[in-house]
Amino acid sequence: MFRVVQVTVSYLRSILLYLLLLIAQLAMSSLYHSDHLGSANWITDKNGAPVQYLHYLPYGQLLANQQATGSAYDERYKFIGKERDEESGYDYFGARYYIPPLLHWSSVDPLVDDYLWISPYAYCGWNPLLYIDLDGNSAKDKIMGWTLGAITNVIPLVSLSNIRDSYSPDNPSDYNNSLQCVDNLAFCAGAALMASGAADVVGGTAIAEAGLAVATTGVGAPEGAGVAVVGGSLVGTGLLKGAIGSSLMANSSNNKGGGYSRGGQKSAGTKDFSNSRKMTPDEIGKYFNDKNWHKGDYKKSLMKDFQKELKGSTNVDLYVDKTTKQVYLKGNKSGAWVDTGETL
Repeated sequence: MFRVVQVTVSYLRSILLYLLLLIAQLAMSSLYHSDHLGSANWITDKNGAPVQYLHYLPYGQLLANQQATGSAYDERYKFIGKERDEESGYDYFGARYYIPPLLHWSSVDPLVDDYLWISPYAYCGWNPLLYIDLDGNSAKDKIMGWTLGAITNVIPLVSLSNIRDSYSPDNPSDYNNSLQCVDNLAFCAGAALMASGAADVVGGTAIAEAGLAVATTGVGAPEGAGVAVVGGSLVGTGLLKGAIGSSLMANSSNNKGGGYSRGGQKSAGTKDFSNSRKMTPDEIGKYFNDKNWHKGDYKKSLMKDFQKELKGSTNVDLYVDKTTKQVYLKGNKSGAWVDTGETL
């Protein structure tokens, strides 16, 4: 009985401690306001008062880091929303670390064999103004997303086709995030063009009317006619801007309506793993020793070699068929698996 009471008291104490920590966290909560890249820009408290202001150079170096008077708060998730290590100052992207002061990665690109024309340490292909990198892996799907996104937003009616599904990405998340970024930029650009065009039409109309008024008086008729022509040209420019802006907004809205699960699927079909089992650590060790792979890097190696079949999975497990001893890889994405072509 004493043991039961002791365990119950310990359990209740743990719950109370958790509730106190939760209350403290809510009381100290802060809000994260990001810029167009997803980098932490403004940090405010729960009342909306500024706590910290951050601003960055193109490659992620801090240009400004201002904290409110009396505040010691320092946001961990900075450039592109990635966690910045306090000791090293490196940003953790998932596949590898990025070093903002040096403008490059801390290690070689896991997909270096696919991009022999560029440094394996290059961040965003040395073009951080045009591209962002979400995880430190291949930029191919991001580039295709930006390219096809631009085409389907700029060229009228192209957005109504299935061109966005004509490309089969290795990493659907990268591809669709890029499409969404382009759609948002196109919508904003279209709205800005329409507003600028409307201002040009109003201003051009006023100028043209003033020029015509001068021309009809007979005094300074040539000058008045010239002013009217200028005003008419401005009106024409404004109408053109409005048409382009309207097209951008219509296309981007149509693209948004199509959602962001785009891209052809590279599916190998479904597989029943009921007759398979996970490989034991000893089996895994022997399997990769035979392949001359370092045991600690085997998942990274497999995700690189079978990237397309694993559909961008961030984790893999090894299975072996109980009957045939065939070795399979199973990713953490739905339907992501591949036959390695080898037996245990």
